[in-house]
Amino acid sequence: NYTHKVGYCERSGSKIETIISTQWFVKVEEMAQKVIAWYKKKEFEIIPERFNKIFEDWIYNLRDWCISRQLWWGHRIPAYYHKETWEMVVSKEDLSLTGEYTRDEDVLDTWFSSGLWPFSVLDFDFEAKTQSDLFNKFYPAQVLETGHDIIFFWVIRMLLFWYEFTN
Repeated sequence: NYTHKVGYCERSGSKIETIISTQWFVKVEEMAQKVIAWYKKKEFEIIPERFNKIFEDWIYNLRDWCISRQLWWGHRIPAYYHKETWEMVVSKEDLSLTGEYTRDEDVLDTWFSSGLWPFSVLDFDFEAKTQSDLFNKFYPAQVLETGHDIIFFWVIRMLLFWYEFTN
């Protein structure tokens, strides 16, 4: 038993209750260590220097990343559940078309989708040993201009993907 204050919606007046649900997470410790190693080697640079502190606070204290959202829009998580056994399968193919599987209803969080952006627009092939001319020419970028308020939310996510998927 817990004693707590129950919130109420200001529009409808209905009780706001927490619903415990399953979520999708990405283990980030190994990915973060790659970024930290390259940061220490000055493989990339944060300018102006005063934002290094923000970057370091986030990257050195990174926790596993909840990437699932319960929204009606976004990139759907490619996980399917067998309708009888509830075995989970991750697939590029839409297994729900077989009639035997149902697709997970969650979508990827905004920053996971944003981290995939450079791979999408530059035609990255996750299975190929060599990449397209477009990808080779423009990835990684020489300069990324962004607001200091999204260093963690977008820039660190892109760095995690960069080192994880391209070594």
